[in-house]
Amino acid sequence: MNPINLAENATIANIGCGTALHEHPCVNIDLDWSVRPDFVINLNKDRLPFKDNQLEKVYAQYIFEYLTHDGFFHCMRELYRVCKNDASIVVSLASCEDRSRSSRDILHDPAVYRTNLTMKSFNNFSKKLNNLGDTVSNLGLFYNVDFEVDVQKLVIPGYASSFYLRVVKK
Repeated sequence: MNPINLAENATIANIGCGTALHEHPCVNIDLDWSVRPDFVINLNKDRLPFKDNQLEKVYAQYIFEYLTHDGFFHCMRELYRVCKNDASIVVSLASCEDRSRSSRDILHDPAVYRTNLTMKSFNNFSKKLNNLGDTVSNLGLFYNVDFEVDVQKLVIPGYASSFYLRVVKK
């Protein structure tokens, strides 16, 4: 299928897919063309190939660690733009608590920019928590995005490094 047509009709995306390609209708995105994604995109600066409010689910597994400081905030704004209200973003982060091989490998990869992200880091993108004064930084208000960490839906129970972010749009 033509990637442009695929993106126009997509409701699911796998960003930073690496070799873990999902079957269509999921759109696979990566910086590395050799893994044969549907789109080669630099998540640090490029626009995602979707319309506003198009996606219902996004897989973002082990990608945030590879983004630059500015790239991280750019990617969060892009995710907010392309996701519908109540969309789910499946996030996996490398962490010292996570004993999986993927996590250990990432923590020792010199291409990694950030090893300090936790599930709690994403609370800073919640306008509700920003307004309550329960965050370190008011990133939801500053960037005009709104995500809520869904602690009841851990992807891998017992590991704080995998969780759902819910997109909130009013």
